Amino acid sequence: MEHMMKGRWSGIREMNNEEFERTLVVEMTIETASAKIRDVGVADEPEDYNLDVWAGLIPIKQIATYPIPDKGKPENMEIPQHVLDYYKQNK
Repeated sequence: MEHMMKGRWSGIREMNNEEFERTLVVEMTIETASAKIRDVGVADEPEDYNLDVWAGLIPIKQIATYPIPDKGKPENMEIPQHVLDYYKQNK
């Protein structure tokens, strides 16, 4: 799933000085990392089937629902195309 919203930067106002001063960027070095990626669904080790322990996975999906405009904006203002594109790609 694409998490970046293409075209968003050109559709927003520039930050003011107060917002810029409150913005924090953190940099860190990752010396070690690991990830478990499963591409076959549930597949326990054969010797583990004799154990009295539940095995499985919980599928988690991130989805986008229809955009909700800010209440302070005019009701007839159209939702920008890049926002609708992101919604359509991730619903």
